[in-house]
Amino acid sequence: MVRRAFSTVVYQAVTWFGLSISRMLEVQVVIMAGGQNSRMYPLTNERLGKAMLPVCNAPMISYVLHTLVRARVDEAFICASAEAIKEITIFLQDFSLPIRIDFEILRDSEGGTADAIRQLGDRLTAPNILVVACDLLTTLPLHRLLDLHRLQDATVTCLFASPAKVESDTPTDKRARKEETGDEDYVGLAAGTSRLVLLASQADYMDEESLDLPLGLLRRHPDIRIHTDLLDAHCYVLNRLALDILKEKTNFISIRSELIPHLVRRQHRRHAFEPSFFHKHPVRQQSVASFSTDLPAPSLSCHALVLPPGEGTLCMRVSTVPRYGDAHRLVPKYLKRLMSPTEDDVDVPLVAEDVKSATQIGQDSMVGPRSTIGESTSLKRSVVGKQCVIGDKCKITNSVIMDFVTIGSGSTITNCVIAQNAHVQAQCSLVNCQVAMSHTVLEKTNAKSEVVAPDNDYLKM
Repeated sequence: MVRRAFSTVVYQAVTWFGLSISRMLEVQVVIMAGGQNSRMYPLTNERLGKAMLPVCNAPMISYVLHTLVRARVDEAFICASAEAIKEITIFLQDFSLPIRIDFEILRDSEGGTADAIRQLGDRLTAPNILVVACDLLTTLPLHRLLDLHRLQDATVTCLFASPAKVESDTPTDKRARKEETGDEDYVGLAAGTSRLVLLASQADYMDEESLDLPLGLLRRHPDIRIHTDLLDAHCYVLNRLALDILKEKTNFISIRSELIPHLVRRQHRRHAFEPSFFHKHPVRQQSVASFSTDLPAPSLSCHALVLPPGEGTLCMRVSTVPRYGDAHRLVPKYLKRLMSPTEDDVDVPLVAEDVKSATQIGQDSMVGPRSTIGESTSLKRSVVGKQCVIGDKCKITNSVIMDFVTIGSGSTITNCVIAQNAHVQAQCSLVNCQVAMSHTVLEKTNAKSEVVAPDNDYLKM
């Protein structure tokens, strides 16, 4: 209780006096913005990576940066490809928030998050490292995660959340979300605590009739609550010991799927470290690994912060096309908090002042600057980017229209995502479709549940 009160006082002092939580709590931040983005096809390509994909007319990475600024973080690393860094650099030229960004160009475009951390190497000098994905959208004050990590003296602390409820789900969305694999885990917590004692991918047990737990684990933690519906937010705090283990395990590619499950299993071993580990990692300041046998061997401790449903806090990842659609349904409700550099809400205009025919736009829609909406056009539960041209007598419902898109008169767009610079000609009917960047949909096209792209004109979803 005393340590918790002290942690709260520290954060309040940081907030009141405008101090840097990066220095006060000795943490460095790494934003992961690399990867192939294949799960976001056809919305991304080599030029437009996921980090710069707009969500409610703001680049996805801008939400992460606002979240860090609200936590008084004033510096961060961004790990990405050279092409992605060029686009992010252009965006940051007009980004006025007080945070300094250092870039790390990833050598291997197919490498994982573990490879990125190892590549940073000696640039990571703080006792704790906060790793966050560029596609995380959350209103959670990140100091809560850092507080838990410090109070428990944890090796790793993970952020989990109950899935956000999305209104207006279509059968296509539900089917696509059900077919997504690779993100579902068995998450086991020691009852009444934050101790993370089990983390296993459900995909590894698809052919198994039961989930077998080690007897030693049950002896240490006889009461374990296992969750099957929690979202891994891909937001982790690692201490120096975890980094040392990551350096030792050179075959690890992913923090989420390899390092953290390894740490969770390893914490239950009677002897968590081989003698050779201490030879490789001798005593140094701020390190818990010790070569001396006179000192107690380092122990592993894994913890998790779980956000229950109904807290009024948004926490989601935009990792697939269906979740990209979910984000545009959820974010408008939290936009004032997401785009605020402080804990206070800020006013965010939903419709730009220079947009014409605003009377035809529903209150649940957004329209970017210098976009033109034609006469007798209906826009409901949709987001339109900047400099778009939408013709007369169009009906757009529950859809995302990115920047520089043209939609011809008389078209009906329902539950679709239209990527940048796409051209939908007149009198088209698109339902549950995604249109690729710079692609032209010919006049009077009727498409349903299809990916519309240049290299494969119509692919069934």
